[in-house]
Amino acid sequence: MHYFRSRFGNVENEYNCSDYGEKNIKSNNSDLSASGHDTEEGIGHLTTPSLAIPSKCLPPIALVAMAGLAVQFGIQPILIQNFVGPDVLTAALVSCVEMSKLALALFMLRSSGPESVSKATKGWNLVTSFKVAGLPAILFAIQGFCNLIASKNLDPVTFNVINQSKTLSAALFCFLLMGRRQSFLQLVALVLLLAASLVIEGVIDVGAFFSSFAENSSEDGTEDTASESTRNYSLGITMIIIGSSLSGLSGALAQKSLQMSGGGRDSFLFTAELSFFSAAVLLLSLIATGDLLKVITHGFFQGWNIRTLIPIFSQAIGGVCIGIITKHAGAVVKGFVLVIGLVLTALFRSIAHGGGLAVNEMTGMALVAVATTVHILYPYKSP
Repeated sequence: MHYFRSRFGNVENEYNCSDYGEKNIKSNNSDLSASGHDTEEGIGHLTTPSLAIPSKCLPPIALVAMAGLAVQFGIQPILIQNFVGPDVLTAALVSCVEMSKLALALFMLRSSGPESVSKATKGWNLVTSFKVAGLPAILFAIQGFCNLIASKNLDPVTFNVINQSKTLSAALFCFLLMGRRQSFLQLVALVLLLAASLVIEGVIDVGAFFSSFAENSSEDGTEDTASESTRNYSLGITMIIIGSSLSGLSGALAQKSLQMSGGGRDSFLFTAELSFFSAAVLLLSLIATGDLLKVITHGFFQGWNIRTLIPIFSQAIGGVCIGIITKHAGAVVKGFVLVIGLVLTALFRSIAHGGGLAVNEMTGMALVAVATTVHILYPYKSP
């Protein structure tokens, strides 16, 4: 279920890194100097300065994508719970998600106009496409495999704590591959964001400090002991660290392609390419693991109904939004958006069940607000 969640429910298979920027914006701040790149027709020209400038410098399409991704990420678990039956094969769902993202991205590229299409596809060939999107797709697949092994060998708390370090990993690889720096206060904000996600998901139980912490800890320890004999802890730790590191590496490669390769690849084209190669890698993995026989035996659309398409299309929209955000803002920003999505999930569930927000959820919201404010207001400035 962790692999299912990471590949389908929580959009974990996309880009990670960080910066926002807009070319030709005049500013007295030293952090606005950086390498420039072009964006889609009609949006303007962007640059990749240091790791944060105020959101007013972002183009409207990036702000819309951020809002859209937060809502989509927040509501996706509810859509899956209500519209995806237990008999539906995960491989079939993931395949349809990738194909839907491919179709939607090509549609959006086509809708941007003939000039944009010509500009985006000028000099395109399969070899360069594979170099740009094929490697991230392979890394995402390996990441999913590592997470699957880790989830089977670690308790949920350990898994989630290390898995939530992806944004920190992204910032590290953006620095190593692209020279993108974070200020000290931005690093503090990233740690706060990590803490917020762990609080919202219940890994850190704030409410327990005010009630029965000892009792809850005792119950959790009993569960771990019961399943300890079936786990290889060292293997699980190794796999989740590798998975989180690959998430940051693939995100840095994706952001570099979108923002720095010859002026920056079109986000819709990149999303389409990534979806194509991800689907190809998925097919190969199905053949290698023998899961293809399950699809053949039970049928590709086993357990489907018309409502199953709703979470698939929702996930496709989220994938396209991530491409836009990564190009114009960078995916450390995407990491903030996804944690806001966690807050929205809690809010949507409380509304659906007619209850209020729990202590963990309210604490997480406060941490997200503080982390976001600090990250925006205190960017790295060159000496």
